[in-house]
Amino acid sequence: LGVLRNTVNVSGNRPDGASMATVSYTKDIPLSVVALLSAVKSTTATSIISAGQQVPYRVTVANTGNAAISNLTVADPLVGMALSSGDINGNMKLDVGETWTYTGTYTVLQSDIDNYGNPLATGVLRNTAIVAGKAPNSSDVGTSTNTVTLPLSAVTSFSLSKSSPVTVISSVGQLVPYTVTVRNTGNTAISNIVVSDPMISTVLTSGDANGNGKLDVGETWTYNGTYAVKQSDIDNNGSPAASGYLINTVSASGRKPDGTTAGTLSYSKDIQVVLLTSLNVVKSSTLTSITSAGQQVPYTITVRNTGNAAISSVAVNDPMISTALASGDSNGNMKLDVGETWTYTGTYTVKQSDIDNNGNTPVLGVLRNTVNVSGNRPDGASMATVSYTKDIPLSVVALLSA
Repeated sequence: LGVLRNTVNVSGNRPDGASMATVSYTKDIPLSVVALLSAVKSTTATSIISAGQQVPYRVTVANTGNAAISNLTVADPLVGMALSSGDINGNMKLDVGETWTYTGTYTVLQSDIDNYGNPLATGVLRNTAIVAGKAPNSSDVGTSTNTVTLPLSAVTSFSLSKSSPVTVISSVGQLVPYTVTVRNTGNTAISNIVVSDPMISTVLTSGDANGNGKLDVGETWTYNGTYAVKQSDIDNNGSPAASGYLINTVSASGRKPDGTTAGTLSYSKDIQVVLLTSLNVVKSSTLTSITSAGQQVPYTITVRNTGNAAISSVAVNDPMISTALASGDSNGNMKLDVGETWTYTGTYTVKQSDIDNNGNTPVLGVLRNTVNVSGNRPDGASMATVSYTKDIPLSVVALLSA
C-alpha cells in the first residue's frame, strides 16, 4: 500500500523460433494520500430566551483532502444529528469534493435557564459537534470539532397583587379577608419566596403545583389571611391615622437561580373607613313639679355614643345651669368612646319670675330646660348638635288673705 505500482513484461523469440523467457520490470511511485475533512456547525437562532424554545442546528462536513472518507460519524451531546443531504452516489463514503449536511433540533430545558447556562453558570448554551471518519487505509482521520455558543437571556421577574371583597370599614371586629397573589412573569424559577404583611399572617393556599418550593415560570402562588378591624382604626379615621382608609401593604421577595436577590415588590390595598358618628342625649330630673321660688331642681344629662367612632371635644351647653361631668370617661382619654355614656349634673334654683310668669317659656305651666350637645368626628368635622328638652310642671297657687 501507499504506492502506484506499474509492471511491464517483455517477451520475444530466438532466431531458431523458440520463445524467450518473459522479462518483467516493476516501477513503484509513492502515493501521497491526504484524508482531510472540515466541519462547520451553525444555527439560525441568535439567543436563548425561554424553556421549550426550538433551536435548529446544522453541521456541514466537507472532504478537503484527496481521498474518500468512510465510517463518517457526527457526535453531538445535545442533539441527535441526522444526515439530510450530500451522499450523491449513495456509497456511504464522503467522496473528494462532497459536502454532507446533518440537521437536528434542540429543545431548551428550563434547567438551562434556571442554571444560567449549559454548562452551568456560563450564561450561554454551548453545543459542540465532533466529526470523525476513516481514511482508505482504515486509519483515523483527524477529528474535527466545531462549537456554537448562543447567549442566554435569563430574566427573573414577578408580579404582586392584593385584593379583598370588603369595600368599606364600618365596625370594630369586622373581618377583612385578603388574597395575595405572586406570579412569575420571567423565564427563570424563583426560590426563597417571602411574603411579608405587617397586619396579617399570610398562608400559602395554592400554586406550588409540583411542590418544589420554587415559583416556577408561569406559576401563580396564592396566599390568604384575615384582619380583624380595631376600634383604633375607626377612631383614628384610618390606619395610618387620618388617612380615611385602612391601608394594608404587602411585600414579596425572592432569589434568582444564581442566589442573588430577585428584588422586592410592594402592593397596597386601601379600603375606605366609614365614620358613623351619633349621639343619644337624655335630660332628666328627680323633681316632678315646681312649687316655690328658691326650690332646687337637680338635673342629670346622659350623653351616649351610639355610633362606630370616638367623639372628641364633647360640649354640653345648658343656658340655665352649669353642668359638670360626673362619670363615664372610664379611660380618661377625654373622648366619648363607642358605647360609653357620660353623665353630667347640675342644679337650677327656681326664680320668683318663673312662678309669677307661670313658666319660663311661651308654653305656660312648665319650667322648660333645653340642653345642646355637640362634638367632633375623628376626621375633625363637627357633628350636628343634638338637643333634649325637659319640662317640669309648675304648681302655681295664687292666694291672698285680707
